[in-house]
Amino acid sequence: MKKFYSLLSVVLFGAGITFGQVTPSAPIHKSKAAPSNSNFTKRTSFSNPSAKHTNGQNHTAAIVWSDDFSVPGNWNITHAASTVSDWVIGTNGPSGPFAIPAITSTSAANGFAMFDSDLMCDTTNGQVGDLTNVTPINCTGHSAVRLNFEESYCRFFDSTYVMVSNDGINWTLFDAHPALVNNDYAGGGTASTGATINPNLVSINISSVAGNQATVYIRFEFYSPRALSPGNAGCGYAWMIDDVVIEDLPSDDIGMVDVFPSPYTIIPLSQAQPIDLAAMITNTGGSAETNAGFNANVYFSSDFGMSYSQVFSGPSGTVASFNPGDTTATLSAGPFTFTDTGVYAFQYVSFMTNADGDGSNDTITHFIVVDDTSYARDVEVLTGTCDNFYGAPANDSAAFGNMYDVYSNTILKSVTINHAFAQLGGIIRADIYDVAGGMPNAVIATSGDYAYSVDDTSSQFFFTLTLQLTTPLAVAPGQYFVSINQADFNNMGVGFNTDISTPGGSFAKIGTNAWDLNENIGLPGAWDVRANIALSDFVKETALGNSINVYPNPTNGMIYIHNSGQKDNMTVTVFNSLGQTVYTGSFSQLSTAVVDLTKESA
Repeated sequence: MKKFYSLLSVVLFGAGITFGQVTPSAPIHKSKAAPSNSNFTKRTSFSNPSAKHTNGQNHTAAIVWSDDFSVPGNWNITHAASTVSDWVIGTNGPSGPFAIPAITSTSAANGFAMFDSDLMCDTTNGQVGDLTNVTPINCTGHSAVRLNFEESYCRFFDSTYVMVSNDGINWTLFDAHPALVNNDYAGGGTASTGATINPNLVSINISSVAGNQATVYIRFEFYSPRALSPGNAGCGYAWMIDDVVIEDLPSDDIGMVDVFPSPYTIIPLSQAQPIDLAAMITNTGGSAETNAGFNANVYFSSDFGMSYSQVFSGPSGTVASFNPGDTTATLSAGPFTFTDTGVYAFQYVSFMTNADGDGSNDTITHFIVVDDTSYARDVEVLTGTCDNFYGAPANDSAAFGNMYDVYSNTILKSVTINHAFAQLGGIIRADIYDVAGGMPNAVIATSGDYAYSVDDTSSQFFFTLTLQLTTPLAVAPGQYFVSINQADFNNMGVGFNTDISTPGGSFAKIGTNAWDLNENIGLPGAWDVRANIALSDFVKETALGNSINVYPNPTNGMIYIHNSGQKDNMTVTVFNSLGQTVYTGSFSQLSTAVVDLTKESA
């Protein structure tokens, strides 16, 4: 287990149609990131029958049953025969060495249920603990019901299930958190940044088991048997639950299915392609709905999130009708074309003929940065931090990377990584591969070996590093794979983000194993490995004609700007791709300004 420091940065957030900018505080956070001897053990999971996570619940229908854990005797606490760890009911939060904050649920003061995996850490036997209501719940007359509960939970080599039975013998399993990976909080946030939402609110449609049934049982299971990942399972964080409710499904309730609008979170303007404003809608209510669709809104900020203006608004196509539990085919509001560098916010808001009984799942918002030089699949530029860092075993080699599409001729010149665990003298390398059959094929450009310096190790954990290719690579339209390699078993850590929903573009390779998709090794998400292209092919001449000379031209290295005829003092200002000033200087007649683009535009 390793400790990590959160990255200080600017964080963009979206709520409704309001966008703003905040600067996080700088506490030190501990993180149970994957140990250095982990080979990315694949997580065991089950199907997820319409679990819905929200940041707001509207109780719009009759409450059938509820429990706030004020009476511990209402619940039966058991564990698997091969394990010894149990749930507890009380008012004290987690207290292990990696304790997450106590749940701030509605009725936390009178008790909540907690499985404190960290405190009871047992990697020898693992942990499988169950919490089941004692008295059966009568749902007779309620054909469409959902289970709601408040929670606080962070994953680490475990799974969390809700099990439902109508006879106390046969159980149907619902995966409460199918999309989370290690160190992710339910509701948002990571072990290194803290939870975004506490409590997180969960809603699961249990009509298929509990609808119109007289003897319904609910079981919460913390599942981390040793077999899930020997040496790791049985020592997670904690799962806290409170204010459990079974209620009628709202008669009318639809919601957006989360989708990221592009494979890339950052893309150069010269390579940006029109985006299809497409998404799907799911019917989470109890009635068939008609004329369902969504409004697509796009907002643009030229000042990296200080202010936004709307640049697109339009409705999608609609479906005439769809039934409870169904999801529409992909609907589209048409294409959107990027026109300038800056931050774009994409917002989709569902609509239908009937009034929506629960608005908490109607809106999704995602951001894309368009600049002059950068490709990225990670969201660090938006969230301010990596979710985790992953590395290969200390005695083995490893490589991690992302696929990038090139749409017009350009020059790949460097690779940027978010990195951790630098060891003085450790060797890493950036490589560019061609692609065959959707897989990395052969190295066609490299940075050569790079040895970690004292400067690299001065930051105990997180740092950003740009490796220049030994020879800039001219590339034609096509797909290229960009990787970072642990060349001498120094146990490097590469940044990793899970807050994207465009799988199929990130790969890892351990030792002599073949390249494999992240999803296949239990790490759905993207590496913080970015490609950088040349800023431009040439510097355009100014209206001052021969009085201002720019040379050499073209170049991606040193630029000399010479004032050979203008008598007045001149000022030259150079901005980076985010609009930040990186150089300002004044020069008079017969003087020269010098700008080193190898530093300023990497």
